[in-house]
Amino acid sequence: EVPVIFTDRTRGTSKMSGAIISEAVFGVIKMKLKSLFNRIKV
Repeated sequence: EVPVIFTDRTRGTSKMSGAIISEAVFGVIKMKLKSLFNRIKV
């Protein structure tokens, strides 16, 4: 097997905006709350 080595970015900027990060964080929280409420209903 050949290891894959990723180097740090030297030029340019990330395309990931704050909106994408917050959408991901709140999506995970939303899924967790949904699973907790489904467990309580049963």
